[in-house]
Amino acid sequence: MADEFDNSWDINVKGIKKIFAEGSSADIYGFVQWLLRNQSCPIAPTDISVCLTQGGSAYRLLDDDKTLFPITTSKEAKELNRILESDEIFADALFF
Repeated sequence: MADEFDNSWDINVKGIKKIFAEGSSADIYGFVQWLLRNQSCPIAPTDISVCLTQGGSAYRLLDDDKTLFPITTSKEAKELNRILESDEIFADALFF
């Protein structure tokens, strides 16, 4: 609960280590994405992007530096970024 939150490093680092040691890939990538979206993220998005690429991850960071997504090729990543930056994403949507 919110009133039970302890901001001490010793307690929180144990929880973070547990995510990486025992968590599923969804837990790990979810935590990393949450961290990226946090205003006081202590890690540069470029560092995370490098780790994903060099580590052979099936995920990449979108150009917004806040969203992780599964990827198969660099061409796919470029196309997704292009679409999300344009108005094309909703071109065929029907609004009622």
